[in-house]
Amino acid sequence: MKVILQKAPQTGLSTLVVFMAKDGKSKKPVSTKLSASLQKLTDSAIADAGLTGDKKESVFFRDCNVDGYKNILLVGLGNSSAIDAEAVRVVGATTYGALKSHKVTSAGVLSESLVK
Repeated sequence: MKVILQKAPQTGLSTLVVFMAKDGKSKKPVSTKLSASLQKLTDSAIADAGLTGDKKESVFFRDCNVDGYKNILLVGLGNSSAIDAEAVRVVGATTYGALKSHKVTSAGVLSESLVK
């Protein structure tokens, strides 16, 4: 599996990984500023799939074709005020497990979504 940490969209990768943290006040999942189409997809995940941004939570969208990526993986970071090295380790393991279970061969991680 090929995984690339990226700041800007990159071509040739099948899946984009976006991290979502749980806001301490509103308890809703938050991320950095996303493109309009990606924001629409995350809003849909929050409303329909019940995405909360909790640790070890992931939602995989297959064949959604957003921002040049065939698939999108949203992964929860947990409480935004409690993100530390252990939380990053857990989210890395969750991401790898989700990518492996969905048989993804190449993925790009939106690095800006790792920090709020």
